[in-house]
Amino acid sequence: MMSSTSVIGPVVITALSLSSRPALGLGTTAALMFIGGVALSLTPASRDWIPEKKEKNQQKLWRDRAIRLLMLEGCFIGFGWGVFDVAIPAFATQEGVQHRVAWIFATFGIATVVGGLLGGLVSKRLAPLSALRRAYILWLIACIPVAFTYPDWSMALAGACIGFLGGALQVFYFEVLEAVRPKGSQTASLGWIWSIEGSFMALGAAVGGLVSEIFSPRIGLAMLPTMIFCGLIILTIGRGRLSAANDIPTDEEDLQAIKDISNEVK
Repeated sequence: MMSSTSVIGPVVITALSLSSRPALGLGTTAALMFIGGVALSLTPASRDWIPEKKEKNQQKLWRDRAIRLLMLEGCFIGFGWGVFDVAIPAFATQEGVQHRVAWIFATFGIATVVGGLLGGLVSKRLAPLSALRRAYILWLIACIPVAFTYPDWSMALAGACIGFLGGALQVFYFEVLEAVRPKGSQTASLGWIWSIEGSFMALGAAVGGLVSEIFSPRIGLAMLPTMIFCGLIILTIGRGRLSAANDIPTDEEDLQAIKDISNEVK
């Protein structure tokens, strides 16, 4: 499921967008999201799910210091991804090679899936927080060259490196979240973080479009490593709030993290 959506999706949507009726791309996306949502609601797993019980007098989730730290980090990451997702198609469009966007994003998707699988294999032997910070540094280094690439094999290669390390990083990220979140907040904690990250992703997409049109798509691409650097600084300064993630994850936490990353990729 993850590999098909990450690889086939960009190819199909690019083909539709470059057809004589580009509006079909948006219509197809909306229809598939509706079908997927209905299908998910009808599965036994969604109907039979029993949430954790909250502790008495538990504070509001958004007041939890660890969750607030992750939400702040999500602001920068969401913004950076929003710019990135617009800068690549804008760059390819300006250069008259729009068709290359499909296989650039497909390569990125394949690498993300592979990185996530390998991250899951090694996660049981690593403390989530230390693994997250190390992967973050490598991820930052991998993102820097993308600003110097062109919409060809160089951008696809840079995207593959970003996707591979980003996929592994997501496993460690969700293990950290699973370790620090308050009891009974499996869905609420993800909901808060994804809402914040998604909102800033939309803002980043708007800014990315303006920057690409007025200045250069390369500036938009350079904003991704800048935002990741800001996220790394936030996690480094606030690592004390995430100290609960310094232990090796249990099998239950590891399984929950894999489920979370599967849902995000889908």
